[in-house]
Amino acid sequence: DIYITVEGGRKVGSNQPRGAPLDDGVVRVAKLAQKRGAVVVPLGRTGWASGGLFGFPKDALQQPRFSTREQWSLLSSYDAPLEKSAEAVVDIVKACAKAMARVGSIAEATFVNRLRPVPWSVVGDSNKNREPDLNVVIVDPVPLDVVQSGHLACGISKQVQDFLQGPWPPDEVKGALQKELDAKLFSYKGDAYTGKTNVIHAVFPTFNAYTGERSAAQDERAENDLKTVYYNIFREFYKADTSTCKFLRLVPLIDTQRAGPYARELPKMTVKVLLAAFSMLNTEEQRHILTSEVVVCIGDGDFDLYKQALQAQQEGGRMRSSA
Repeated sequence: DIYITVEGGRKVGSNQPRGAPLDDGVVRVAKLAQKRGAVVVPLGRTGWASGGLFGFPKDALQQPRFSTREQWSLLSSYDAPLEKSAEAVVDIVKACAKAMARVGSIAEATFVNRLRPVPWSVVGDSNKNREPDLNVVIVDPVPLDVVQSGHLACGISKQVQDFLQGPWPPDEVKGALQKELDAKLFSYKGDAYTGKTNVIHAVFPTFNAYTGERSAAQDERAENDLKTVYYNIFREFYKADTSTCKFLRLVPLIDTQRAGPYARELPKMTVKVLLAAFSMLNTEEQRHILTSEVVVCIGDGDFDLYKQALQAQQEGGRMRSSA
């Protein structure tokens, strides 16, 4: 769904500017539309709520990737000819429809548009900035043998263990992770842990066993395995306290050393299966994802590759982003 807003009034009895139109439901509908993943296009030049007043959702005022900077500015420009603003609305709606056709639904288009790559770890950067807390859920890609043996891991999983600095793995996590593709949410908030946050431990698949000539069946299996893990991660995130846990830090689950014949394709494959995993969720689960901040934490060496893969998906291979 796509909603175009015009003006929008204040609540009756509220302390708002005199002369403002009374509440006509614009703010309420805009918030509900955003909550379920719809796209809101505010005609800001009409003022009042659509111009950002009366609690109009701030995210709806931000330029989406399927709109150009010029198109979006025409929505709020008082000096532009009215016809130009009207044309911009039409062009934005058309571009949004193309993005929806590319990814399959408005919820999926919104998910892809909001997904953001960041060049730092799930536990923050080297200066200990952006460290997670109990309002954040981070993903720990962990080998099955490490979970079952309790040995120290490497890579991202070691960073997570170093941040927590406590008994690992908890019995609840060890009992839940019995095979590849399993995922388990655990809240590390007791006195035994120095770092306190929520972690989704996920057992990633390994593609090193894929040898010889590639086949369509092998490629499908690899994508399905990766999709299943992300689907399980999203389901676990939904189990977190929805009133406080509104931040999810994802990671590429497989590094190049375990990618086998897919090492060069990991960025594109990861973005593809993230969208596929999201599309498998039910409406309530998708809504929780869409009303949360979701980032993909990527190391400096691969950041540009994943950023390009994500932008290619966001732009549908056709639309250039000016964001």
